[in-house]
Amino acid sequence: MSRRLAAVLLVAAAAAGCSSGTLVLEIGDCFDDPPSFGSVTSVDVVDCAEPHDNEVYHVESYPGTGEFPGDEVIRDAAVDTCLGAFEEFIGIPYESSRFDIFALWPSEESWETTDRDIVCAVYDVDEEKLTGSVRGAAE
Repeated sequence: MSRRLAAVLLVAAAAAGCSSGTLVLEIGDCFDDPPSFGSVTSVDVVDCAEPHDNEVYHVESYPGTGEFPGDEVIRDAAVDTCLGAFEEFIGIPYESSRFDIFALWPSEESWETTDRDIVCAVYDVDEEKLTGSVRGAAE
């Protein structure tokens, strides 16, 4: 496993339990980091023309309507989903990019309210603010 991929897995693990239950984000939305990464129920969407931390590049509903599949299963699905959609949005493979992934996924609590959304956002690996969209940046 590359050091870069290990970094995204740690980011995803730090976000475990994040919820987009009351979070309605769409591709192209930009937002700043939430105040904490434990359980995210809302973020401040900002104009992408203004400096911001993250840009949503993919939203996908986790399949299934039964019981919550478990934290590890949903986290792994989020990482796989976000890695799989990365190159199409940025224009180069994840491993070659200066951008990293910030993922939000349903928690057990939000699952009960029918939350199934996996939200994939991109941010600068050096944690510099983004200005404008990075779609097709190929960096």
